[in-house]
Amino acid sequence: MLKILNKLLSSSISMAFLVILGWSVAYSYGWGQSYFYGFPWWYVDVGTSNVARSLAYVIWATLILIVAYLFGVFGLTKAKRIMSENCISLLRAYILCSIFFVPILIGFILLIGKVNYIFCLGYVILTFGFTLISKNYIREHINNISIKVVVNFLYRNKNYVMLFTYCYFVLFAFMMGYFRPNFKITFDVLDVQEQPYYVLAKYSDTFILSKSIYSNNGDFYIYKISPNSLCHIKVVNVGTKESLVSLN
Repeated sequence: MLKILNKLLSSSISMAFLVILGWSVAYSYGWGQSYFYGFPWWYVDVGTSNVARSLAYVIWATLILIVAYLFGVFGLTKAKRIMSENCISLLRAYILCSIFFVPILIGFILLIGKVNYIFCLGYVILTFGFTLISKNYIREHINNISIKVVVNFLYRNKNYVMLFTYCYFVLFAFMMGYFRPNFKITFDVLDVQEQPYYVLAKYSDTFILSKSIYSNNGDFYIYKISPNSLCHIKVVNVGTKESLVSLN
């Protein structure tokens, strides 16, 4: 088992996958921000700092998933002595659903910057609901979640696991980028040429600025530190006669 685990962690494919995942999560988060505020997605230009934060989140969330899984396996082992087979099957389904939705709970905590009991209660209700829906499928197809079985499953199906992991984190990053501005109560204000601007996003040495913090305002500024330059971007609909006249 340890040999298989070592192959999974140290393979060149796994290292390349982490790099691709880090860049993809960083871009997906930026595209979520651009979709909320309304600035064109092609202005999203992530740097190494954005990728490092994305990888830190992926690794942190993965470690929490592993810890949650180990606690679940430990609890399931203890419960087998006192619970019936049907109860064990239901508990196994609940553990798997809880592990699956843990990153969502982490994401909501990151959105608002603190632990919210309403979100925690919603997480428990959501997990229990999916447990009831999927318990029969899990009972038929997943009757063992021991460490050895899971490691062997990951190794045999590593391509599908990597594809699922990629889609899972990339989609979740886009949702985080889109929904997070709705919960922000503080914004950085940057003075450029004695004019204040809200900082909507930062990519490497580039700032996306605006006079408004509302979504889809269509009026933005791009400020680059090197060279020190400020560009005004106005998103217009060229299909309307009014926008063409104002542009001229």
